[in-house]
Amino acid sequence: MVRTASKDWGYPYLKLDFLYAAALPGVYHDATKTRAQVLRMGMEAIREAVGSDVILLGCGAPFGPMLGLVEAMRIGPDVSGYWLPQFNGIGLFFKNEPSMPCARNSINNILTRANMHQHWWINDPDCLLIRPDSHLSLAEVYSLTTAIALTGGSVLLSDDLTKLPEERLHIAEVLLPIIGERARVIDWFDAEMPTKLRLDLLNETGEWYLVARFNWTDQPARLNLSAQDFQLDEDEYWFSDFWSNQVKRLAKDEAYTSGLIPPHGCVMGIFRRERASLPQYLGSDLHYSQGKEVVDWEAGKDLLAFTLRLPRKAAGRVRLALPWAKASAEVEGQPAELTHEGGKVWSLPLKFDGFVHVTVRKE
Repeated sequence: MVRTASKDWGYPYLKLDFLYAAALPGVYHDATKTRAQVLRMGMEAIREAVGSDVILLGCGAPFGPMLGLVEAMRIGPDVSGYWLPQFNGIGLFFKNEPSMPCARNSINNILTRANMHQHWWINDPDCLLIRPDSHLSLAEVYSLTTAIALTGGSVLLSDDLTKLPEERLHIAEVLLPIIGERARVIDWFDAEMPTKLRLDLLNETGEWYLVARFNWTDQPARLNLSAQDFQLDEDEYWFSDFWSNQVKRLAKDEAYTSGLIPPHGCVMGIFRRERASLPQYLGSDLHYSQGKEVVDWEAGKDLLAFTLRLPRKAAGRVRLALPWAKASAEVEGQPAELTHEGGKVWSLPLKFDGFVHVTVRKE
């Protein structure tokens, strides 16, 4: 079957599910083989049949026998449209089951097994659910999105994108392009369900730190995010909160305090060291990294020129820190509306398809 699918039908990507069935207790032809060895032999036969050019995604399998034979691997239970496990509409007796399908269990495995990504295989966290008619709150959708985005594994969408409202479709759009790098789980050894992620990023705008902090409690809470919490050097930073679209300058030892985060919600944002004498990119609502969308950046004392690139049509707003009392902007050579939000913070709306070139001048 797999040879027919790959060779005759030309499928370059095969998902192999319920693989644990090959290792269930039973009577085997060769009684000297362990169940793990039997599963391994079966996978070796599949790999030989499809060849090295076909991508295999393993699913529902013990990890050990899969090593070296699959390019991608499901690393946790199925996600579902419920935060806690449900069975035939009943949840009370199953809420502490760690392996039943639900968003909580999926996220927990995404975080605790993030270190496997790019070491053993590409992590498959299961699909991202963003439709509004599930039983997940918007805050829980944000947490699922954040966990998938920052840990770098596959991004799979199963919702009917043509039926999504614009604000939900935007959640999927900001994940493109995929970075593919995994964040460090800061409190991996300290919490049953980790709460802090940090991903270090670098491009023409300099270095910055994409972080997330989760509220896994069942009550709303204000979350504090400090450089120290994420093992960053003491310094003056800008913090840009992606989901709430807030930006704040932080003095040394100062923490960013979020608004009231709903149960199971999160803050995803960036720390960027302040550079007082030159213009800085503070972030945008165009891409969750708040920086990877910038492909060219030239900042001087009186002039800033930069280029954004995204593999899609995009509309949103970028924020800049400008060391000037007055400034003007041009987008593709045409005057643009540059808004002063207070202090050094300025914002600029952009709408483009693929590339956009921006110039900002001191006045």
